[in-house]
Amino acid sequence: MREVPVELRAISKRYGGFEAVKSVSFSLMEGELCALIGENGAGKSTLIRLITGLSEPSSGTISMFGQTGRREIRSCRERLGYMSDLNASYPNLTARDNLVVRCIEWGLPTNRSIDGVLSTVGLGEAGGKKVKNFSMGMRRRLDLAIALLGDPELLILDEPTNGLDPMGIVEVRKILTHLNKDQGKTILVSSHNLEEMHKLATDYLFISHGRLIRRMTAPQLEKSCRGGFVLHVDDLERTRSVLGDETSHSFLPDGSVLMRYEEKKEGRGIAIEALSTAGVRVAEAYSHRKSLEEFYSELIGRESEL
Repeated sequence: MREVPVELRAISKRYGGFEAVKSVSFSLMEGELCALIGENGAGKSTLIRLITGLSEPSSGTISMFGQTGRREIRSCRERLGYMSDLNASYPNLTARDNLVVRCIEWGLPTNRSIDGVLSTVGLGEAGGKKVKNFSMGMRRRLDLAIALLGDPELLILDEPTNGLDPMGIVEVRKILTHLNKDQGKTILVSSHNLEEMHKLATDYLFISHGRLIRRMTAPQLEKSCRGGFVLHVDDLERTRSVLGDETSHSFLPDGSVLMRYEEKKEGRGIAIEALSTAGVRVAEAYSHRKSLEEFYSELIGRESEL
C-alpha cells in the first residue's frame, strides 16, 4: 500500500485580514512528482511554508506519513528535504564543507553521505571548489544536495530552476527524474517554468488566489492539452456543414477562420478532401497541442468567469 507523505485537509492561512490560502485539501502520494502551479501571489510559497513547518495554519489539519500530532509531525519532517528559492550555501566555503556544516547543524553523519550526494547532483568533481566560483547552475545543484542530506523520502523544492540557463534546466530535470524514478523519492516542486514542469511532472496542482482549482495527473493533462486539428478556412458555415458542429473557431485578421477540429489523424486527409469538394478553401492545416501556459491561462480565465 502506498504511503501518503503529505495530506492537507481544509488548510487556510490568514495574515490579518488577508487570506493567503483558502481551505485547500489534497494528498501527495508516495512516488509522485507533483508540480505546484500558480501565478505570483497564488499561495504556492505559503503552502510550502505550511508543509515544511515554517508557518502554522490558521485552520485545518496537516498529516505527514499518516501522523497528525504536533510531536509526531515534527519527527516526520526529518524525512523531508527542503530546497528554498534562494541560495542556501556559504560562498566562501567549498561545496563539500557546505555539506559538512549542514550535517553538523542537523546532527547527521558526514562520513558516507556527502560524496554520494555530490555525485548525485553532478558535483562529484567540484567538491573541493569554493562556492563563490560556481555558476548559478552549480549553486542550485548544491542547494539540491543540501536538501538531499539525510536521504529524505520527501523533497519540497521551491523554484529549483530559478535563474538557470537552458542547459542548467536540463541538468536539474535529469537529476529530479533520477531521484523520482530510480530512487523512488516523492517530490513536490513549485516553479514558474511551466514548460519544464510539463516535461517533468507526474501530477499537477493548480492554485489561484489561494484556492486549489484543479488537480490532474499527467495523462489527464495531456488529454486536455490536445488541441486537435487546426484549419484556416474561408467559409465558416460551409465548413461546419461538412465537419459538423463539434468544432470551435476564431476569426483571423484577414477574414479567414481558424477552426479546431477534434479528429483522429487518419481522418484528417478525408476532412480536407471533403472541404475541397464542397468548395471551401483550406489555406493551412496543422496539428495543435496546447502548452501548459495556455492550459493554465484558460483554466484561470474560466475560474474568473464563475
